[in-house]
Amino acid sequence: MAGRSGGMAVYAAISSILLVVLFVLTVVFYFQAQAADREVATLETGMSEFIRPDERSRDDVRQLVQSAAGERKSLVGYLVDSRRDVMRRVTGVGQDSLDQLNTKLDSVDGADRSALLQVARDAIRQNQQLQDRLNLAEAAAERAQQDAANETQRVASIESGFRETISQLSGEVAGYRDEVDSLRNEYGQARLNMDRRVSDIRTRADDRVSILGTQLDQARADLRTAEEQLREFRGLGRSTGVRPRPEESLVDGVVVAVNERDRQVTINLGSRDKVTLGMTFAAYSDAQEIAPGPDGNYPSGKANLEIIQVREDRSVARINGSVAGRPLLQGDVVANAVYDPNKVYKFVVYGFFDADGDGFETFGETRAIESAIRGWNGQVVDELAGDIDFVVLGTRPTLPPEPDITASTTQLQQFQEALTRVERYDNLFDSAVSAGVPVLNQNRFYTLIGKPLGDIR
Repeated sequence: MAGRSGGMAVYAAISSILLVVLFVLTVVFYFQAQAADREVATLETGMSEFIRPDERSRDDVRQLVQSAAGERKSLVGYLVDSRRDVMRRVTGVGQDSLDQLNTKLDSVDGADRSALLQVARDAIRQNQQLQDRLNLAEAAAERAQQDAANETQRVASIESGFRETISQLSGEVAGYRDEVDSLRNEYGQARLNMDRRVSDIRTRADDRVSILGTQLDQARADLRTAEEQLREFRGLGRSTGVRPRPEESLVDGVVVAVNERDRQVTINLGSRDKVTLGMTFAAYSDAQEIAPGPDGNYPSGKANLEIIQVREDRSVARINGSVAGRPLLQGDVVANAVYDPNKVYKFVVYGFFDADGDGFETFGETRAIESAIRGWNGQVVDELAGDIDFVVLGTRPTLPPEPDITASTTQLQQFQEALTRVERYDNLFDSAVSAGVPVLNQNRFYTLIGKPLGDIR
């Protein structure tokens, strides 16, 4: 029993000791655990400066850790070495920071908008393009230098040939100058000889003109004597009769009715009197008005009449260009210098006329006057014969200055044509006056046919 009690006491003592030890160990472990927790907290706080807990689980961080482990480096050491290598490759300075990198990149065009690798590739490509352009430019420069050398050689050859040509031309010019001097001397001698010949020709021409003038004066005197004899013979032949009035003043018809409302008149001439549509007459109070005045011009009639209706024994005419204060009356007479129902008048027409009324007189408008005369049953002839009734003369042709000895063949021909026209005009006028044939200028002709000046339809 004693043994059991002793054993229990030992057991109790051992148990007490174990409990104490356990308690002590528990207290020690507790304080160690708290110290470890504080150390872990301190380590966690220090570690967060390098990597936060939430960043540890990121895939890219794990990849960095594996890369660092592969190089047997810590993550921080791996990152520091990687940044140094990158900076050395990018800026050339391994100690540059990211801010320094950004500052340097700001000075590079396009670096702030594109990846550095793309910027580098673009720079390399641009550099290659510039290099290609430089190579092309250098090749072009070489070709240009070669072309310039060739051109210089060609210009030198041209200059050499030009100098040779100038030398040859100078020799030719000297020869031409000698020839010109010789020709000038020959021309001077020829001009002197020509002047002598012209002087001789003019002297002979003056002598000839003097002789012809004397002959002309004698011929004119003979003509005047013949004309006096002719007038005497005419007077003897007409002494027992009544001398008719001039042809241009003969009355052709009489106004038998006047229609003031329609501005029309009826005359006693019709188709049996060879009156046609469009024929014109001048109306006068009586036959005494149809006579030239002191200036040789005929007075205008009361009105101009244009035939608009033709019957057998009478015609209706429209009144054109009547004179204010001088109304047409029954019994007034009408006349047209070209018209005569019983006779075909003969005309000679010459000179410059303004038949179309445009203000310009031309020689060609003579044809219009002739055409109008033929349209009124008149006859146009070229020469002044004994049976001519009228001579119609336009404006006298103008004679230009006589050309000198240097004039061309065309100028001489034009002067000769003008001289021929002037001589024919003067001869027609003088012959008509001498023969007593009525001479009508353009104004007289239009007045006597009853048309306004310039209307020759």
